Amino acid sequence: MMKKIFCSLLLLISTVGSASYAHGPGEHLTDDHESAVPHVNPGHLEGNLDGLNHTEKDVPADEYVPQFLNQLILIETSGAYDQQEANNMVNRLQQIDEQLLYALYIRNIRIKLINFPITHLPEYAHLRGIVPRGWEGTGYTWDHVPGIGGNPAVARIGYSDYGNMHTSINLELHEVAHAIDIYVFGYISYSTLFRQIHAYERFSFSNSSYYAYPEEYFAETFAYYYRSPQSRQTLYNRAPYTYWFIQTLTSRLY
Repeated sequence: MMKKIFCSLLLLISTVGSASYAHGPGEHLTDDHESAVPHVNPGHLEGNLDGLNHTEKDVPADEYVPQFLNQLILIETSGAYDQQEANNMVNRLQQIDEQLLYALYIRNIRIKLINFPITHLPEYAHLRGIVPRGWEGTGYTWDHVPGIGGNPAVARIGYSDYGNMHTSINLELHEVAHAIDIYVFGYISYSTLFRQIHAYERFSFSNSSYYAYPEEYFAETFAYYYRSPQSRQTLYNRAPYTYWFIQTLTSRLY
């Protein structure tokens, strides 16, 4: 079965000229959400994928900060907060490809870093007391969840790392990935190509049942790609087709 999926994946990557993104949860799509998929030599991918660029240019985030980022990434707090950690979160977000961040900005999507429950934001007050998917039986509701990937995409300051009320490698990158998936690409995680890749590489990336959802797999692999050179290498080793997909996301903007 997996061999059949693999062959189908290679054929799809090599022949498709464009991908129509399937409807994601609650999303009505139009032709505006279609994007060209670049041609890739399947023989090249079938080998060791050495031609892919799996090194990271580690540029200090404060070396060059485009003006729009000050309006895209907002720090909204109540009382005292860890300013250094908030700055660290901003720096990590600035590692995301600038074209993707700008695509959020021009669509009026914003990123908020906060130090209070996300349900205290007016955009998410309606979630108070509701149990999110995957949190059933935990006793927790959206009032306890430290991040959300809507508009605005939100992450609580001090909750970035794995184990702080979540299992992502990085909270803010994961949530912003959801926003990019939904608002920039119209659920590219449900595109035919990405679902093929998801089916083929999901278990080599993680055996967690949470990543059965294509949108969660997309968000977490995106976070791995941008978190650090080490996590990017891990993604490349575990899921090279997914790595390629995240690496070439900007080519789907046009």
